[in-house]
Amino acid sequence: MQYLFGVNITRDPLNRVTDGAVFATKHAAPQPSSLSPAAIMQADPEPEPTGVPLILPLLALLCTLAFVVCGILTVMDPTIPRIAAALVSMACAGIFFAAHHIRQRKARKYAHSRDYRASRALRQIRTELEIPEKAVRMDAVAFRYREGKRAFIEQSSVRSTQIWCFIAEGMLCLADTEMRLEIPLAEIKSVSREGTRMTFREWPRQDPPSGIAGVQECPEGWYVMVHSVRIRDVRDDFVLHLPCYEVDAFRKLTQIPMV
Repeated sequence: MQYLFGVNITRDPLNRVTDGAVFATKHAAPQPSSLSPAAIMQADPEPEPTGVPLILPLLALLCTLAFVVCGILTVMDPTIPRIAAALVSMACAGIFFAAHHIRQRKARKYAHSRDYRASRALRQIRTELEIPEKAVRMDAVAFRYREGKRAFIEQSSVRSTQIWCFIAEGMLCLADTEMRLEIPLAEIKSVSREGTRMTFREWPRQDPPSGIAGVQECPEGWYVMVHSVRIRDVRDDFVLHLPCYEVDAFRKLTQIPMV
């Protein structure tokens, strides 16, 4: 038995490759270490640095020209209206130039911000892994384990990992920030009705867990009921672990029966 997002450390305690890597069909380029996978997954895929409107420097230039013309006319015939026009045009030129400079600074600052870098990484990953817009974002359970008569899961390593889930050409596609897995739908046998309780040290979602059946607060974090998706491949039997609150969305997408 192997686990799609399980890391087998029986022989190599430093192993970081998940069992499900054997289903990988595409890999994304490595992302900067300063950006965590969670930050990338939670990024807004749309934002771009705010463009600096060309109208501001154009208006500043026109006001400057008006100031020059009014200044020349004032020197030739210093009347109050001409002096006022020169002062107003000079003030407007200063305002437009200042506004243009402020917009430029904000655009440069955002282009180097963590949010923008995460958003840019998200768009790059979705392009490289060919993840469609209709893909459902959900949580899966990841952990490290050791083999034995019964797999021993390191409870301290249990965590939620965000993935995209979608169907393409008869394949169940699961993608994270590193790779895209493709599993024939025919190999997915069932979703278990009985769950196993695991401890999440941090609540993985933005919305509070109140009212979610199978989730309970505990001193270590959160007890979460975890269900198993059984996969029978020619290489071995695999299991995808899903938190209880994701099972309905997964079954709706795949039409896999619950037993």
